[in-house]
Amino acid sequence: AETAAEAAAITGFWGERGATSIKVYSAIGPAAMRGAVEEANRRGMHVAGHIGETSCAQAAEAGIHTIEHGLTSCVKDFGITPETLGSFRYDSSSPAAKALIALLVARKVTLVTTPAVGGPLERSEEELAMLSPDQRQRIQTFVANRPPFLPSPEDQARIDAAHRAFERDFVAAGGRLLIGGEAVVAAQAVVL
Repeated sequence: AETAAEAAAITGFWGERGATSIKVYSAIGPAAMRGAVEEANRRGMHVAGHIGETSCAQAAEAGIHTIEHGLTSCVKDFGITPETLGSFRYDSSSPAAKALIALLVARKVTLVTTPAVGGPLERSEEELAMLSPDQRQRIQTFVANRPPFLPSPEDQARIDAAHRAFERDFVAAGGRLLIGGEAVVAAQAVVL
């Protein structure tokens, strides 16, 4: 959906068929986000978002309920691009961080962090031992042939630290943080 009317119609379609929640994804723009959220709220449906094209501030202003993947969904609010993600340094004293956290808390938006999604690809021997042989091989092959679009282990460690700092600041300001998981990890999604 590209317009508010299209997004509202899609949300209404599923609401009429018994859906109790919707999840908006990263390509949805601000106008469509607002249309989807307004229609969902009118119907009493929950709205979760894995967002990107729409900033977290815009999603909060539209009335979203939960933002999935924490800081990853809020890259636009900090001026982060895929090219600069690895070098991003979260600064809790920055005006962008303070304003975003204050808005999310005021609008009662819940953040859902998914640490395993952004966590390191490399797994301990203990973790690997718990997997089936074919799953263990998939992960080992994926790590050995790391796709160039993924951050380096060093950059990933900095990204993870930024996530945890943002989450601590959000909770300290009175925000609600949930921990969730994804049904698919990168190694499974790419290799299968």
